Amino acid sequence: MSSLAVKIRKAIRHPHRIPAYVERMANEKLLTLVATQVIWPEPGRALLVDIPLHRPSGQQVLVLTHASLVSPGTERALFNRLPNTSVEYPYFPGYSGSGVVVEVGSGVTRFKPGDRVAGPLPHASAVVLEDHQLTAVPIGVDLTQASFLQLGIIALQGVRKAGVQIGERVAVVGQGLVGLLAVQLAACSGAYPVIALARSDRRFPLAMRLGAHQTLDVGPHASDVAGIAADVTIEASGNPDALETALACTAEGGRIVLLGSARGVTRGVDLAQISDRRLRILGAHVDSLGIHDSSPGLWSIDREARTFLRLAARGRIELNSLITDAIFPPEAELFYRRLSRADQSIVAAVFHWDRLPMQQRLRGRNMPRFLAPSASIQPRAGLVTREVELKLSNGAVAMNGSSSQREQKRTLQIGLIGCGEIALQTANAIQESAVARIAMAADVNEAIAADMGRRYNVPYTSDIDFLLDQSNVEAVLISVPHYLHAPLAIRAAERGKHVMVEKPMATSLADADRMIDACQRAGVKLSVVYCQRYLPYVQEAKRLIDAGILGTILGIQMNLTMDKPPSYFTSGFTGRVHSDWRLSREKSGGGILIFNLVHYLDIIRYLTGLEVCRVAAELDTLDSTAETEDTISVSLRYSNNAIGTIVGSSVVRGSTYQPRIQLWGTDGQMILQEPDDFRFYSLHQVSNRLPGHWHRFDPVGFGGDRRAYVTRFAESVLADTRPEISGEDGRAIQAIVEGIYRAGQRQRTISLAQMPTT
Repeated sequence: MSSLAVKIRKAIRHPHRIPAYVERMANEKLLTLVATQVIWPEPGRALLVDIPLHRPSGQQVLVLTHASLVSPGTERALFNRLPNTSVEYPYFPGYSGSGVVVEVGSGVTRFKPGDRVAGPLPHASAVVLEDHQLTAVPIGVDLTQASFLQLGIIALQGVRKAGVQIGERVAVVGQGLVGLLAVQLAACSGAYPVIALARSDRRFPLAMRLGAHQTLDVGPHASDVAGIAADVTIEASGNPDALETALACTAEGGRIVLLGSARGVTRGVDLAQISDRRLRILGAHVDSLGIHDSSPGLWSIDREARTFLRLAARGRIELNSLITDAIFPPEAELFYRRLSRADQSIVAAVFHWDRLPMQQRLRGRNMPRFLAPSASIQPRAGLVTREVELKLSNGAVAMNGSSSQREQKRTLQIGLIGCGEIALQTANAIQESAVARIAMAADVNEAIAADMGRRYNVPYTSDIDFLLDQSNVEAVLISVPHYLHAPLAIRAAERGKHVMVEKPMATSLADADRMIDACQRAGVKLSVVYCQRYLPYVQEAKRLIDAGILGTILGIQMNLTMDKPPSYFTSGFTGRVHSDWRLSREKSGGGILIFNLVHYLDIIRYLTGLEVCRVAAELDTLDSTAETEDTISVSLRYSNNAIGTIVGSSVVRGSTYQPRIQLWGTDGQMILQEPDDFRFYSLHQVSNRLPGHWHRFDPVGFGGDRRAYVTRFAESVLADTRPEISGEDGRAIQAIVEGIYRAGQRQRTISLAQMPTT
């Protein structure tokens, strides 16, 4: 990555700094122009920010964007970080748009200022591209229509690869934007009938208006389409299960064109039928085409582009009917939120850059003469360490390489069960601890188990029982989906391993009790990773509360709002592992309460020493695709008669993760708000701090909580003492969680003392 790109990346992390950054670059004469562009700075976010541009040189062309088309399937998959996608942030979306040439380089180009062009434009108000990337927009095609060009090329290449003959039966699977374009192009090729297939009939009327002769709702079973017997089937859905449908609806000897990019792995397809029925499967990959050079059966991108625009100019394909959304660029995130939910009302969405004032579209020193105030934009005519892997039995792999000498001090040997993103954080903490080390890593996903093994130079395996059979593994850290906590903790205890399990302890109070019973019978330690107790500000707050600054606790208020990206539910915050368990209430145990608020329930219980007696709650899924709650409000009565409230939501637009706890008592109050608002007021004098005044905590910093947790647990095992955070502590939080869920579901106050565990 160039140094300039690095600077831009750093600036994008702080969008409010970008204009000053751009101004500085311009003053240094590195850049002279500034455009506006849509950027995804992190998962689930879309911002409109200033981006520096260089002047066109050589055969480059500066284009002032009129419109840029959203590729719904691709951009939704990337925005949600679905399987088979790769996104590096910041990400610059968009690859199809149109505009007007306002400046050209000093080399020979085909274009002049004023020419209307289309090509692979990102979602930006202006862009510099190479001459060969652009195609002139003919008379009869407006610039909004021309913004469809790149998706048109994709659809056209698919129909061309199929070699559709006049009168052949053509089935198009998937009625998204590309599918609807393919329907029109198949009809243009003389196909009859053209049959539109989809899992929903919502877009069938539109497909019929655009040239389909028949429609069929395929439903969940591919066998429903066996009678179609299409000569050609174009799969344009991107659904990994759609190949089964395509195979079923294609006649013997027919052709199947894969036009969609599958968002996952196709399973359960009988591939033998491909040869038995003499089927041909063709991939339509635009990236394999030449720019200008054509060959028999393989047209160039330039030729396909000109063909698509000619068809549009002559009215052979209809584009305006496909446009459902005209996006005002500053509202980009509003649109992407809708797209992330697979809003079926979205067919084609266009960013209209012409709706921005010129000073937002392009500005800088020495603006192109074409954009002088007197001019108007009118269309013109016409370092790497080598390691050796040693294979062990049962698929385990040991890393043989340089490693630091073990300290003489006794250390607890820990096996990692689960190697996803949260496991990485705790693995680092284990390595940083003086009394613990990683002995082995296991995950059913061998790729991430291998990654963990290589990172820490330890053996790894995809067989969890193999890890549990190793005599050198004394304890395990379980970092897996919530519903697997209990069964794996019980298996580990039965093998004589001490157990650390990530929060929450389980998905039910009954499972928590079974875990405690199994560990007690086996004589092993059990602890839940409520590590945030060890955050420096929590430890400082505990010291002050124990010193009596609050007196008797009267009230507790906890608030947490955040804007959890849709991608979190399928790929977490890092995209290290793709899985949909977070979407399921049965597998996750719940939503924002069990995922996030449990940490603060434990912090409050730790700080105050109070137990919850009864709860009442309202909770719902208000703006999420998951089965679990995204918004919750809880009232709690504590053992000393104090009253508490919890309010949490993961769908608060513009919110960053900033939990806030307020505790008050007879003698004072305390506010703990991440990241930097930690203060208290007391009628008592504490450490020479005058009473009756607000005081901020001593500088406490952040981090080190997982290292402290691992160290304290390892010390308890090595000294054979009770863990500071025990299984019973985990159960106490589980009981609160279950009580809250029951209260919300039954719409009544629940007493925790009377709540059954089965």
